[in-house]
Amino acid sequence: MVYADEEFYKNEYLLGRKAAISSGFPFYARQASQIMDQYTFGRLTIMEDVPEEAKLCCCELAEVICRQEKTELIRLPMDLRRN
Repeated sequence: MVYADEEFYKNEYLLGRKAAISSGFPFYARQASQIMDQYTFGRLTIMEDVPEEAKLCCCELAEVICRQEKTELIRLPMDLRRN
């Protein structure tokens, strides 16, 4: 289960700020949601409505994962970088 969608990210989380994730938000949100499930022992998956705090956490964690990936990509030699 993904806890935040791109619409929530843009409208509720960013509140007019520039997006750190320019493309691929669903990918990063899925990764963030999986990490959240590990830390909560899957308790969020049984809730009917995901709390706003969990959605905000998902967005924040997705941005961290995206930034980390970009940083690691910069450190790779040119012949190993993805296009």
